[in-house]
Amino acid sequence: MQAVLDAFEPLGVTGEGIGQYGIIAPDVDLRAVMDLLVAGVADGRWDDEEGCVTDAWLAL
Repeated sequence: MQAVLDAFEPLGVTGEGIGQYGIIAPDVDLRAVMDLLVAGVADGRWDDEEGCVTDAWLAL
């Protein structure tokens, strides 16, 4: 879990984990976050499941 959080830290993303991890991304470059999520899924570092997302996220 910490490796995932560490991967997003350079993008200004902070988060915490309880059981399954959650990532909170206020006021960050959403495109960079999306690109990193997609790359991590593609190379098997993690899976991605969207829960509650904003209109800005959906517009990417």
